[in-house]
Amino acid sequence: MKRGHHPNSRANLKPLAPGTVLNPSGRPKYKPYADAARKVADLSAAELKRSPKDTAAVAAAKALMRNAISRGRFSEFNSLADRAEGKPLQELGGPDGQPLAFAPPVINITFDADKE
Repeated sequence: MKRGHHPNSRANLKPLAPGTVLNPSGRPKYKPYADAARKVADLSAAELKRSPKDTAAVAAAKALMRNAISRGRFSEFNSLADRAEGKPLQELGGPDGQPLAFAPPVINITFDADKE
């Protein structure tokens, strides 16, 4: 008997009704670094001290925020904001909001048979 063709292996299977989804919520949306960035964004400057209860993601986010504040590094603040809220949408467009047009280059190749 072939593997997977035993009568008992198919006896317990029940067909799904059309449109039925077994995992409606999909994959869990656990994003530890984004969650840590959101948590740190709500803290005051005095609360940015490292705590032994912090996860690695929260400790890294606190360190980035401390550097952003103390050293005036906008790039570190920007990376935390991008992680917490997502990068802002950058629309690409041509003049007057028209879509960008792309024209591939035209290459003309001619062969002179008399030269050979």
